Amino acid sequence: MFREFVAQKVAVNGVSIVRIDPVYNNAKLIALLEQRGSAISTQNLKKVAELEASINAFKQDQYQTDIVGAFITFEREQDIKQARAILAKDDGPLSAYGIIPKRPEEPTDYNWKALHSSFLDQMARSAIVLMAGLTMLVVAFLVQ
Repeated sequence: MFREFVAQKVAVNGVSIVRIDPVYNNAKLIALLEQRGSAISTQNLKKVAELEASINAFKQDQYQTDIVGAFITFEREQDIKQARAILAKDDGPLSAYGIIPKRPEEPTDYNWKALHSSFLDQMARSAIVLMAGLTMLVVAFLVQ
């Protein structure tokens, strides 16, 4: 229904949609896969079997997963601008869902090396960098 409504709504205004892909909330599945990976690396076969069962059960129930977003591929840049303008002033059924069109996050927006680090690890590294920077400033001031 969502796909048909969006396609119909924007087709009336001449916007060309190439593809609409729903985005599901897969945080639980990703967490289970991470746990399974660490169980495999520690060779805890009992834990791996338990996690495999949990993953399979989750996959069976995945049809109940909520859609949390959609990737919409437009034909031209102008179509994106026009669709945003339509959704910004729409008082119809889409406004009740709080749909906010925005550009997807780019892979370069993430610090991929730090994804496995905890918040405390990241804060400790930031503190070390800050202290090193302050030390260099003090040394530069004293040398001058």
